[in-house]
Amino acid sequence: MSKTLSTHTVYGIAVAASVLALLFAAYLASAETAPTITTVVRNTNNATTTSAAFGSVVHADVLVSSTTAPVATSTVDFFVYSNQTCSGNPSVQNNVALEGGRATSATSTVSVDGISYKVHYDGESGVHSAADGECTAVVVTGPNTRIQTTLSTTSVAVLSSVFDTAVLSGHTLHASGTVAYTVYSNSGCSANPRSAGVKTVSEGAIPNSDSLAFNSPGAFYWQAVYSGDFLNAAATSSCTSEILNVFATSTPRGRITVDKVTVPEGDATSFHFDTSGTGYADFDLTGSSTPNTQELAVGTYRINEQNKSGWTTSAMCSKNGATATQYSEGSNISLGNGDVIVCTFTNTKSTTTPPKDRCDKDDNNDYDGDDDCDKCGNNGLHKGWFKNGFPFENGSVKKFIRSLPVPTNDNDDDDDDDDAKPSAKVKVSENDRRSVEWRLRNRSD
Repeated sequence: MSKTLSTHTVYGIAVAASVLALLFAAYLASAETAPTITTVVRNTNNATTTSAAFGSVVHADVLVSSTTAPVATSTVDFFVYSNQTCSGNPSVQNNVALEGGRATSATSTVSVDGISYKVHYDGESGVHSAADGECTAVVVTGPNTRIQTTLSTTSVAVLSSVFDTAVLSGHTLHASGTVAYTVYSNSGCSANPRSAGVKTVSEGAIPNSDSLAFNSPGAFYWQAVYSGDFLNAAATSSCTSEILNVFATSTPRGRITVDKVTVPEGDATSFHFDTSGTGYADFDLTGSSTPNTQELAVGTYRINEQNKSGWTTSAMCSKNGATATQYSEGSNISLGNGDVIVCTFTNTKSTTTPPKDRCDKDDNNDYDGDDDCDKCGNNGLHKGWFKNGFPFENGSVKKFIRSLPVPTNDNDDDDDDDDAKPSAKVKVSENDRRSVEWRLRNRSD
């Protein structure tokens, strides 16, 4: 006889099953081990680091471990913050698989305020519980700190005042330290220093320099020096990046400077320059001369160097510190108010190598090089006619050694001196060679 379970019985069984499931889950949970999450940051050399330069690339490595449970599997999530406190909105890299209990994040770039990582382990049922690692931060440094400066103006009349401004780059967000402003009278920033103030850097910002008045005309060079701090390297602005031109009057004026370079260096040869344009005077320079600088009214000017025999010339000009470009002699140079134009004329001395193959073994006067010799008369010359063939440029008399036969007689009457005695050394001057044709005979072949 069959019996039907009552509603109360079915309900009781369901409740009992639920309770058993909960108890089993609780048992499993109690059996899971809480792992240790260890996070380190590595640089591009895969070395562990706690500090990194602004803009450099790093990544995080994590180890999920336990002393009482098997090697962790499952996945982790990397949270990456653009600061050193793991605060704010991170970028997230989810579900990175563990291999041997380890995982590696994608690379990230260090921000101006540093970088930090936090890792979440997703857990493994019955083995490891889910867990979060501590915040792991990297302190940002600024080894590539640079300082750039800008004058309030680049040209003024005497008695006017000027100040400088400076800006840091490649520094940390909270850069500190000081900046010293100085004015010099030479392009090496070493002569007649004049302080324009020492200013305190706060949060990377630099106050302007003191305002200075200039009582005499000339060119003045400004420079700013950043002291650096614990995290940021010291930096110095380029001396020639800021040139102040002080003029004697308020009439718009500029400067043209011409420098002379010789190859070989320091040659004493003097070169003359013809100039054109209002008030622009001609001048001469040698390779060791001080550059010619002239203060001129706004206008158009031209420079032309007189040709010098035995020299080649090239010229480059720049305006207001810009990159120099080739200058064609005699072409226009436009000089504006406050402009500083610097031209460098380079002269290279020609070198003349005595030509070879001046022999004429077949006596047809064509100097066709049909003998193994050169014009300096080395052994091997049979018959050579030399007609003003020695291009000495400076007119000096030079001595050359020739191996010449010493004639005795001509027993066979064939006019070839083939019974000559052994050769003797004879000196022949350049002037002798230039004066008339002369003939050498050498029977050594």
